[in-house]
Amino acid sequence: MSALAVSAPRVTQARVVRSEWTKLRSLRSTRWSLLAAFVFTIGFSLLFAAVVANHWSHMDPRERADRNPLDIAQAGVNIAQLAIGVLGVLIISGEYSTGMIRATMTAVPKRLPVLWAKAGVFAAVAFALSLPAVLIAFYGSQAILNRHHILQVSFSAPGVARVVIGGALYLTVIGVFALALGALLRNTAGGIATSPGSSSSCRRS
Repeated sequence: MSALAVSAPRVTQARVVRSEWTKLRSLRSTRWSLLAAFVFTIGFSLLFAAVVANHWSHMDPRERADRNPLDIAQAGVNIAQLAIGVLGVLIISGEYSTGMIRATMTAVPKRLPVLWAKAGVFAAVAFALSLPAVLIAFYGSQAILNRHHILQVSFSAPGVARVVIGGALYLTVIGVFALALGALLRNTAGGIATSPGSSSSCRRS
């Protein structure tokens, strides 16, 4: 009796990407971290705009000159980078802590295709979430400032779109750097402590 040869599906980059997308969706921390980043990006910008608007009449000319509408619109990005950085570390360090990395490397013996897939999937998800968040933060903060007729700026003004979209790109790059640190350190606590997001926030505070 002849044995039937069963050939395993060939490992391709597209299949690795699909696998990493499935793993990212299945992580509970993904939903919470992305939700936190979205809320922080918008919420802190609106809060900062409201504080500036309420205190505008009490500010001296020097304080008013120091206020920039784009800084106000991007205020939430400084906090959101913490959530994005933590998630970037968890995506890879979590596999090492649970032992899932052994199954991953058995299916895909070469590390680079896995790392490229993780980075690409996470970057796409982070940017897709960050872009609408920074746009809402910009228009929302401008709506608050416009009601008080202060610090008004148009999205079509020179350099404004670049700064706003740059905020989304910044969050994406922070997340990818954090993922790379998690892959190098293979430790969640160490990766989070040395991630660019946490380091930047500590320096600002």
